[in-house]
Amino acid sequence: YGAANSRIWTDILVLLGGLLLSFLLAHEGIRRAVSLPLNRLMDATDQLAHGQYALSMPPITSPELAELAHRFNTMALRRQSVEIQLSQSEEDLALTLHSIGDAVITTGADATVMWLNTVAERMTGWSADEARGLPLVEVFHIVDEATGERIESPVVACLARRETVNPSHKAVLRSRDAGEFGIEDTAAPIRNDQGEVLGAVLVFRDVTEQRRLSGEMTYRATHDVLTGLFNRGE
Repeated sequence: YGAANSRIWTDILVLLGGLLLSFLLAHEGIRRAVSLPLNRLMDATDQLAHGQYALSMPPITSPELAELAHRFNTMALRRQSVEIQLSQSEEDLALTLHSIGDAVITTGADATVMWLNTVAERMTGWSADEARGLPLVEVFHIVDEATGERIESPVVACLARRETVNPSHKAVLRSRDAGEFGIEDTAAPIRNDQGEVLGAVLVFRDVTEQRRLSGEMTYRATHDVLTGLFNRGE
């Protein structure tokens, strides 16, 4: 009886050992087939979220996970393509705005400066890097030509009314370096595909010389050429 009992316990231990070994092998198989690919997929997803698009999932034996990896790789390639196209479009837009003769300033929805082209930099006295993030009122300082009193930027009305604003005032831009320019300005909202206003674009140009010539012509038309006195007959 003792010998039989011993064999039974031996068989039980062998069986338990086999079950444990099978469990360990199965666990390792699951880890290699499922856990490791899933961990790699999560790591790759984190990298994708941080803008690292030059990555792909390695081959996976599990059909379901292999399909998931394939879709992830396709998504990463499409995202990379979109980012490249967007970057190129932004570069093209920046080159265009830098090359036009008018000054251009873009702002966010809170009227803080986002970007200036080279003409705007020259006229305001602020570089794009210095002005970025500042309230527009600090960078674009305009006053009434007749009174010298400060007047509101058209961007304020543009963002409030959510429409293009073409002011009728005669404004003078006071540059950071104490220069002054007679200007004509306009502001238009920047919208996304859903029509939401994301900010505004302010366009202005130097009309100092035109105003000077216009003033001279008006003076000559209303004053005597020899005496300089006002022509009462006009």
